[in-house]
Amino acid sequence: MEIRMVKKDGGLFPYDPTSETYLSKLKSEDFVVVEAKKKRNPKFHRKYFAMLRMAAEQLDCTSDTLHDYIKDKTGRYDIVSIGGMVMKSYHSISFSKMDGIEFEIYYDESLQVICDLLGLDYAEVVKELEEAYF
Repeated sequence: MEIRMVKKDGGLFPYDPTSETYLSKLKSEDFVVVEAKKKRNPKFHRKYFAMLRMAAEQLDCTSDTLHDYIKDKTGRYDIVSIGGMVMKSYHSISFSKMDGIEFEIYYDESLQVICDLLGLDYAEVVKELEEAYF
């Protein structure tokens, strides 16, 4: 069963009546396994692809090529064997495959890769982005 939680005062608490009911059925010391996922922000996803397009333009390559390069440099792939041939299978960054926190980490790593390719200082770029957008 999926329950929704909200972080408050250093703990997780039920977000809705269904989640509260489920948690009330647990006895003290009951062991449960929790898979935490933070909801993704579609605007942040679009921001990533806008950054990708702008960088690809500067690097004279396609967005798809740069996207795969970033996945390669950040280790987001599996090694697979097909008919004796070994190759990389890149991980998806789709909403169903990566939650909000995972995507934030991926975005930051992507920005670092792009800064390295363009010879830009990562800390300076992050500072400029924060000043411009926050």
